[in-house]
Amino acid sequence: MTLPPVRTSIRIVDEHPDAGDFLPNAQVALAANDGTIWRLSAGTPVQIGGGAQGPAGPQGPQGAQGPAGSQGTQGIQGTQGDPGADGAEGPQGPQGVPGNTGSQGSQGIQGQQGIQGVQGPAGPNNLRNARVTANRTTTATGMANITDLAIAIGAAETVSFEAYIAAGCNNTGGSQFSVNVPAGATLKVRIKGNTNAATAWTSGAITASDGASVTLLNISAQGRFVMMAGIVVNGANAGNIQGSFKSVTNGQTTTVEANSYMTGRVH
Repeated sequence: MTLPPVRTSIRIVDEHPDAGDFLPNAQVALAANDGTIWRLSAGTPVQIGGGAQGPAGPQGPQGAQGPAGSQGTQGIQGTQGDPGADGAEGPQGPQGVPGNTGSQGSQGIQGQQGIQGVQGPAGPNNLRNARVTANRTTTATGMANITDLAIAIGAAETVSFEAYIAAGCNNTGGSQFSVNVPAGATLKVRIKGNTNAATAWTSGAITASDGASVTLLNISAQGRFVMMAGIVVNGANAGNIQGSFKSVTNGQTTTVEANSYMTGRVH
C-alpha cells in the first residue's frame, strides 16, 4: 500500500497498552495531507485512522464584538495642502473717528535766496519836481526868488509846469507872484488865487519873465492858495523856471509855506 504525501509526524505514547489498540506501544504516526493517519509496520505503511475531510459545516453565528482596543499612536502629519483661492473682498467698514491733531513739526531749513530778477526798464525821465522845504518870506516890493521853488530847463527845451503854493499876507496890501526864465525863453502862464476871503478867487495871465501877477491874498490870513500853470519854450540858454513873489505894500510880509511845490514835464 502506498503512503499518501505526509503532512506531519506524531509520536503517540499509549499509556494503556491493550490488545486491540490501534497503535500498540509507543509508535510514530504519520499524518497525511488528506487527513489519514498511518504507521509503518515492518516497513510497510498501514493506515490506522482518519479519512477524507468532510465538507465544511455551516458558518456559526457571529460572536459578540470584543472590547475596543486601545488607541493607536498618532500618525505622521500629512503634507500641507495648497492654499485656497482668495475669498471675495468684504464691504468697506465705517470710517473711524478722526485722531487727535499731531503736534506741529519743526520749522524747515530756510531756502536759498532766489536769483535777483531782471531790472525793469527805466522810468520816464521827463519829469522835474521841486518842493519848498521851509517857510519863505519877503517884505520887498520887488520880485524875489522863492527858495527851493525852481526846476531846470535845458537849451531848446519846451517844458510845461504847474505850481501849487500855500501862502498868505499879514495885512490887506496883498501879494503878487511870477516866474523868471532864461533870457530868450518865451512863456505863457495862467495864475489863480484867493483874494480877500477863503472863498474869493481871481485869475490872470503872466507873459514875461518876472512879470507881476494880479494882486492876491489881500487879507491878513495864512493858508490861502495860489496856483500857476504854464508852458516855457526855451532858447539857447539853459537855466531854471524859478518861482518868485513880492509884497504889494512895502513892509507887509508875504509868506510861502513849506511843502508848496512845482512839477514840470519836458516835451
